[in-house]
Amino acid sequence: KVLKPGTRLDVGGGIEFFARLSTSGYFNLTLGHNIPLSVDEAGKPLGNLRVSGTVNFSPLKANAFALENEISRWFIQPRLVWRLDSRTRIINNVKLGFYSDGNTGFFADNRIIHEIPAGDAGVFSIGAEISNHTFEDDLRGRTGYETAQDFLDYRLLLGWRGQIADPLACSLGVDLGRRRVRGDFTNSSAFRAQCSLDMPEQLTLQVGFRYSKFDGSSSSFVDSLEETTRFSASLSRRF
Repeated sequence: KVLKPGTRLDVGGGIEFFARLSTSGYFNLTLGHNIPLSVDEAGKPLGNLRVSGTVNFSPLKANAFALENEISRWFIQPRLVWRLDSRTRIINNVKLGFYSDGNTGFFADNRIIHEIPAGDAGVFSIGAEISNHTFEDDLRGRTGYETAQDFLDYRLLLGWRGQIADPLACSLGVDLGRRRVRGDFTNSSAFRAQCSLDMPEQLTLQVGFRYSKFDGSSSSFVDSLEETTRFSASLSRRF
């Protein structure tokens, strides 16, 4: 909902169903405001800063082990998106997470993305990301998610998005980088794909796929999985 020009409130929620596991609810609230940074001679914004805050509750879906332990979390997330021009943006995220097993995590993520329009071929993008997190208690995978107090990840991001057909839009991406966990380094790579299909009655179907691989030895619980594949699907309606 638009509260006033430049300010928007989004509220969402629902129920998630899992095979062999109990159902779980989720909730998300985001309040954001756009601040123009520069304008052209006609008064049209060239760049802007979007300031937002999010409160989110959801089950932890890091992997099947975490789902089986029925861990949920609350997130409080301030976010800044600096749009320097129509093609370049910088994203700064900070998250504070409160987990149902009593743990607390702090996350920081910084990303720069530059988009390259290619006409009917869609939009290509190149970027870089550096992120780190730390947890109050290092549970070393006993509950199914990475709780290292020393976690640093930096990656090169390559992507594409475009319209496959009139109601179908898709995006593809490849991530290449390095990860440090408890002093150990590993190479990391990932491939991701997502498609959105607009349907009658204001319905949207989204289907996603992500494959991740880690090379080398590491003390990370997540890296010990070596390869992970994740599928997702959702159906939403706009009101």
